Amino acid sequence: MYSYVLLSFNIYAGKTKDYNAEGFSFYQKKQYQKAHELFNKAVKLNPKNAFAWLNLARTTAVLNAKKEPHDYCQYEKNWIFKTLNYLTRAVELDPTNVLPKIAQDQEGLKSFKTRAEFFRWNIAQQLLPKSDSEIKKWIENQKEWTSRSPGALSQFITLETNGTIIQTSSSETQGKEIGNWKVSEGRIIFTLKNKAPLKFIIEKKTFYFNEGQSYFFFLGLKEDSETRSDISPFTGDFEAGFLTEDCS
Repeated sequence: MYSYVLLSFNIYAGKTKDYNAEGFSFYQKKQYQKAHELFNKAVKLNPKNAFAWLNLARTTAVLNAKKEPHDYCQYEKNWIFKTLNYLTRAVELDPTNVLPKIAQDQEGLKSFKTRAEFFRWNIAQQLLPKSDSEIKKWIENQKEWTSRSPGALSQFITLETNGTIIQTSSSETQGKEIGNWKVSEGRIIFTLKNKAPLKFIIEKKTFYFNEGQSYFFFLGLKEDSETRSDISPFTGDFEAGFLTEDCS
């Protein structure tokens, strides 16, 4: 009798509870808070479960869909940045299966996918263009860029399809034409009025927060080291998209 009880206990103890599957059953019933708690347990139990991270992103987004962060720049408490971190973890683990799920999602992520922050994150998941024609087409689909650095006003540029560069700053509402852009030899070249040409390359960057424990990716334009100049009219390298908040 004793050995039977012990054997039964060992079999039970050896079973790992599937919090993700249990959470998803609540998610399908739209019991999002309960599902969220279970997805949290799932990622703690198994941080390599891509779909648990995806589901945690879904419930974080849907539970906060009608809210704006109380303090946008307190990143570790900002549900938007938390959601981007969870999506990033999911994509890193299983991009082949997770990215289509994100694209098809019309429930948990439906509202979140309309946000500018998601748009900036989403374009960073694409393969980087390589040929000049690919880069030009990519830039034409991603016109808006932000340049910022600590202690300086953010600057915004739009790379128009006609080749002109329109610039505004966070203290301005009316943009002004400051030069032209083109693509040559894998570089985006800015020819500014009364300035030497500046060359930029597209790169994927990582934004860390929560003392480096959380992060997500975004795309940027980095000035080529061959042309980098202390007299550049911009406050720093560029990030894809306009910022919804300036936390610099």
